[in-house]
Amino acid sequence: MYQYTILMEKRSGITLLLLLCQHACFLSASNPIKQTVACEGQSASLSCDTGFIHVSDANYGRNDGSLCSAGQRREWLTNVHCFQKTSLQTMTTR
Repeated sequence: MYQYTILMEKRSGITLLLLLCQHACFLSASNPIKQTVACEGQSASLSCDTGFIHVSDANYGRNDGSLCSAGQRREWLTNVHCFQKTSLQTMTTR
């Protein structure tokens, strides 16, 4: 079993990491696309029994006003066009 663990760092107002995970057979019914969201201060694990994990997208930022909104300041939730350009590169090299 392959396992990939994501640990979120605490940063002000930026709370969303979105990963789309695909296994070796990209559009196969037996290996569906999986999505994992980890909010600020949380960690997430992705795993598969065989093959490999392919991270197709990652974002450290906010593109939705409702995800990871609990306990956040209202002004942080209004900017939904916030992203870190190097998120995908960072996650695929880990």
